[in-house]
Amino acid sequence: MRVTKTRYDMIVSEPSHPWVPGVANLFTQEFFELGRGGLTDSGVFVQWIQLYQLSTESLRSILATYRKVFPHVMVFRVNGAAKGKDLILVGSKVPLNLNRIAERMQDPRTAAALAKVGLMNDTDVKSWYVCDEKQLAPATAGAVINTDDNMHVETTVPSEAFLPLMQSNSSWLEKLAAKSRVGES
Repeated sequence: MRVTKTRYDMIVSEPSHPWVPGVANLFTQEFFELGRGGLTDSGVFVQWIQLYQLSTESLRSILATYRKVFPHVMVFRVNGAAKGKDLILVGSKVPLNLNRIAERMQDPRTAAALAKVGLMNDTDVKSWYVCDEKQLAPATAGAVINTDDNMHVETTVPSEAFLPLMQSNSSWLEKLAAKSRVGES
C-alpha cells in the first residue's frame, strides 16, 4: 500500500495472531492508517481478529486502535453475536449501515460468496452484527492504543496466549451486542 497510488473500494486484512512478531504490526494504528489511506472515499477496510488467546483488555486495545483510525465501524462476530470465536471489523471514513444488505444480496456473486459461510439472507448477516462505533466508543474508552512504538499487544499477549480467556471475551461482546440492540429499539 505504500508503493501504489491506487485506491481500493475494499481492503481485507486477515493476518495471523496479533502478538506474533512480524504480524503484530498489522494490528497497529500505523497499519490501520496505511489501510485507510489506500481506500476510496467510500471504501471499507475489513480486519479479522480472534477472541481466543487474548484478554479482554488486549481485545479492547485492538478495537480502540481500529476505532481511533476509522470514524465509522461495524463489528461482526462470525457465526453470530453470541457464538463464534472470531470478529470481523469493517471500518470506513463514511457512515456504515445494514440497510442495503438484502438489495446487495441480489447480486449473484455476493450471494454466492456469503453462502459459502452460511449467510443466506440479510437476517443471517444481521445475526452476526455486534455493534457500531456508537457502542464501541464507550466500551473501549481508556484502552491502550496499539502503536508501532509501544507494540502493546505484541508484548502483552504472549503471557495471555494460553489462558482460558474466550469466555470473558464472549461475555463482554454479548453485553456490547445487547446494548446495541437496545439502542436500535
